[in-house]
Amino acid sequence: MKLQDNLILMANCNPQGVVEEIIYHKTREEPMLEPGESVFQKLPFENNNAERLQSVIDKRDRVFGFLLQTSAEGLDKQMVLHGFPIREGYLVMVEEDFYCGEDCQDSYSEIMKLNSKLTNAQREVAKKNQELKRMNEKLESIAVKDSLTGLFNRHGLQEKFEEGLKRCKRLDVKFSIAMVDFNRFKKVNDEFGHAAGDQLLKDFAGLAMEETRTGFDYAFRIGGDEFLFLFEDCSKEKAEEVIRRIEKKLKKYTSIVSLAFGALEVPLEGEPKLDKLLIRADEKMYEDKRKKYQR
Repeated sequence: MKLQDNLILMANCNPQGVVEEIIYHKTREEPMLEPGESVFQKLPFENNNAERLQSVIDKRDRVFGFLLQTSAEGLDKQMVLHGFPIREGYLVMVEEDFYCGEDCQDSYSEIMKLNSKLTNAQREVAKKNQELKRMNEKLESIAVKDSLTGLFNRHGLQEKFEEGLKRCKRLDVKFSIAMVDFNRFKKVNDEFGHAAGDQLLKDFAGLAMEETRTGFDYAFRIGGDEFLFLFEDCSKEKAEEVIRRIEKKLKKYTSIVSLAFGALEVPLEGEPKLDKLLIRADEKMYEDKRKKYQR
């Protein structure tokens, strides 16, 4: 006796026994169940078989069987409908004569083998999905992160700006940006080499991440030694304090470089444009740079 000769129904049922999806019908002309129908209302259960089926749907951890009364060619015929929970929410039902001997056991064994293969396949798919998720996260990180410093790059700037502006508008709190540039950075490269310059940029990035608040502030490398900060729930004055703290700590890494910066608050009314704000912050930064070079 082959499994395909006995398999009459494969269905996805919710915990209440309502069919959500029919996977397979042996007789499509006269289907025994349709989506939306209750297993308990549709099938002619005998004695406590409905309770037994409900137990299996709830637990989904064992093979079960229950009696059906059917008529064939004018003769009453007792059948056993065996159900197999093959995974979360799914039932396989197999029709057998009331006496279930070796043929029935063969069907059981075949279904259990299929169940084992399905379980292994599901585990492999889940494993591949996790690997794909990790790869996608890595690709996404590469797309918006600066490879040298680990800070965000220009690709993520517009999105973070719009997200921060929306939150600050909703909470009615201040939103500030600050443009930062290194003074005399070329001197570091000329005297100590580009490797020393790269290390100084990484040191600055580390200090920037230490001094900013996760989920509120964001630091971006937008050029060689140019950086931009977004500060949510933060005034212009507070933003300037953060940059000064970073500059003070940076002195332990270099006696050559200082920071030039320009900060401003983003107007919450209307739809402020990032490119125009960057121009204003850039102007303030170069004004600060000119003052420091005159000292």
